[in-house]
Amino acid sequence: MLLKKGVVIVTMVLGAGLALGACGDREGQTKKDNTPVDTWSPLADQDALVGRWVDGSFTLRLDRGGHYTFDAGGQATSGSWTLAHGRLYMSPPKGNDEVWDFTFGDQQNTLDMSRKGGRAYHYTRS
Repeated sequence: MLLKKGVVIVTMVLGAGLALGACGDREGQTKKDNTPVDTWSPLADQDALVGRWVDGSFTLRLDRGGHYTFDAGGQATSGSWTLAHGRLYMSPPKGNDEVWDFTFGDQQNTLDMSRKGGRAYHYTRS
């Protein structure tokens, strides 16, 4: 009877250790079936904004060099962009700079942009 209790206790301790180990998957580790653990680390805003973004017929392209192109169903404009104070500043060549508030969603695959008194956009990375 004592031996059986000892086995049960050992089994419970080992089982608890396995359960605790399974809860702590970290980057670079693999699951029991040897598939990589899915991890995601957000990019800095400056890097995450770079790419092609689509909202219906509106397309916004932001490149790493600070150039943007905005196409509104065939009518395109372009200029330079920069980040400052957590906002996106877009400067078309003819002036009238625009200041945009933005937030990311879905692991930086969606981008919501709005400006005071202006239209809001809900972009998806494409």
